[in-house]
Amino acid sequence: TIALQRILIAEYEQEKGIRHLAVDGQWNVETVFAFQDFLARSGTASPRTGTWHSANNKAIQEFLKRRGYLEMRTYTVGADLEADEEVVRGMEAWLRDQGFPCGLQGNEADGVDG
Repeated sequence: TIALQRILIAEYEQEKGIRHLAVDGQWNVETVFAFQDFLARSGTASPRTGTWHSANNKAIQEFLKRRGYLEMRTYTVGADLEADEEVVRGMEAWLRDQGFPCGLQGNEADGVDG
C-alpha cells in the first residue's frame, strides 16, 4: 500500500500540484478514493466512491491487462482483489516498473499487500 500511495501522490502532485494523501500503508477511504480516481483517469470504468467494489476489481484488471501486467483471460468480477494473487503481483510489478519498488529485500512491506 505504501508504494501505491507514493505513486498516487506523485500523480496528483504532477497533475494538480497538491499532496493530499498520507503515506502510512493504510487502505483507508482516502487511499481507495485516490486509487479509484487514478484508475478512472487511466481510462477504466472505475467508480469513485471511497469504498472498494467489484467494479473496481474489474477496473484494476483492465488497467493491468492493457499494460501487459496481467494475462488476457477472464477473471471473476466479484472476486476479492486481495485474494487474487496474480492481480497483486501484477500491480507490484507495474509499481516497480514505474519507479516505486515494493518490498524491502524480499519482504512485501512496501507492496500492495503491506
